[in-house]
Amino acid sequence: LSEQKISAVVVVDERQRLSGVLSTTDLAKATAHATTHAIERETLPTLKAKHLMTRDVIVTWPEEPLDSALDKLMVFHIHRLVVVKNELEQDLPVGILSVTDLAALAAAH
Repeated sequence: LSEQKISAVVVVDERQRLSGVLSTTDLAKATAHATTHAIERETLPTLKAKHLMTRDVIVTWPEEPLDSALDKLMVFHIHRLVVVKNELEQDLPVGILSVTDLAALAAAH
């Protein structure tokens, strides 16, 4: 995440289906928890994405109206939506729509 200067990645299973999202917030929470629990601090380097990722992912799809996607971001207090192939195939990720993307769009207009 830090090398690519991004705040989250989509986690997929062996079939390339959506499993979750791993964000810098997930990593910060794990680090903060480990700081207060000495035994768990030792296991931090051995953790995998599946241990820390958010599993209940809120999604959008390319044809969903932008105001509807924006409503999801505000209602769920999240920073990004995983874009999935379509409304019926919500486990096939094709991208991410972030608050940063929307801010850039607003700034351009």
